[in-house]
Amino acid sequence: MSASRLSIGLLCGASMFALACSKSGGASKEDLALVPKDAEIAIGVNIARMRGTAMWKKGMDFLNSDEKSKKELEDFNKSCVDVTSAEGLESFFVALPDPTLAGKDGALIIRLKTAMDDAKLNKCLEYLATKGGDKLVTTDYNGKKIYSSTKDSADKGGFVMLDGKTVGLGSGAWVKKLIDLASGKDPASAKTNEKLVALVKRAQVTDAIWGVGSVPAAARDSFKGQPQLAPLASLKAVFGSIDFASGLAVDVNMETGADADAKAISEQVTTQLAEAKKSPQVLMLGVGAWLDGVKNEAKGPVFHVTMKFNQQQVDEMIARVQGLLKSFGAGLGGGGPRPGGMGGMPPGGGMGAMPPGGGMGAMPPGGGTVPALTPPAHP
Repeated sequence: MSASRLSIGLLCGASMFALACSKSGGASKEDLALVPKDAEIAIGVNIARMRGTAMWKKGMDFLNSDEKSKKELEDFNKSCVDVTSAEGLESFFVALPDPTLAGKDGALIIRLKTAMDDAKLNKCLEYLATKGGDKLVTTDYNGKKIYSSTKDSADKGGFVMLDGKTVGLGSGAWVKKLIDLASGKDPASAKTNEKLVALVKRAQVTDAIWGVGSVPAAARDSFKGQPQLAPLASLKAVFGSIDFASGLAVDVNMETGADADAKAISEQVTTQLAEAKKSPQVLMLGVGAWLDGVKNEAKGPVFHVTMKFNQQQVDEMIARVQGLLKSFGAGLGGGGPRPGGMGGMPPGGGMGAMPPGGGMGAMPPGGGTVPALTPPAHP
């Protein structure tokens, strides 16, 4: 599973298909303790908050509307963990280092409600490997088994059972760090990364999905020389969250190096939103009113944008998108739910990706290919 599939899939899948309930989150500190200090990006997804909501039900109904997709989900639930049950998955946590570095490190922490042993994890990963036409191999490190595939040798990383309710997936270097951090042999966890910890404290980690990240100098430099993007040249960090308790609520914050830059971004966005409402495409689709739910402001050096839609508006959006997809599918001679492909996770989620309902390395319900046992790398 590539880093781009992991991080982008988690973000987009959750945004489109997850809903939150009112159970509090807060596993962030525990998760930070399991990943290396040099993590610069952190993303949390609280599955327990999503399960049992209206959008979760829509996702499950979508999956079950296709017999092949439904059968693959049932097989996955039996072989791995029942993603439809409240006793199954609890949360995902993704950690990545500076994305501009040449390395391919990264980690995914999977938390379970009901304990799993190595035999159960072995059965699950054998199932995923077989689905991908591969074989599972194991190597030992400091008393733990690292599970990888013959296509992706152990030096490229793999899965590990950190404890009965915590599974880790890491790159070659990071999977060993996960083991050492979990056992207490390595004290240099992300909890000692003051900059990352400070960002996590500013994010609404009790929401269904949250994410934080420092912006590398190389990314800031790329905005220089482009007049419209010039205010982003001082961008230092981004943090935000998504929640769906009563519809859709998005909160995003971009911290710049100066008040004037945040104000300039806000003014540009305000102008673009006003222009978008008048565009032929928006008028044709009849979604102009939805843009009224997008608000933005400059709060000192921080550009802050929020989006709020009630459940009726969200349902209307989904119906509109589904109608467009059916139209496109009919034009291309296709349509209907697309079951997961070979190579790993069936539709609805796998050990290295999100379950049905979406999340911030997973495809949305009913679609996408099954990621192999490849650990995460950079986005």
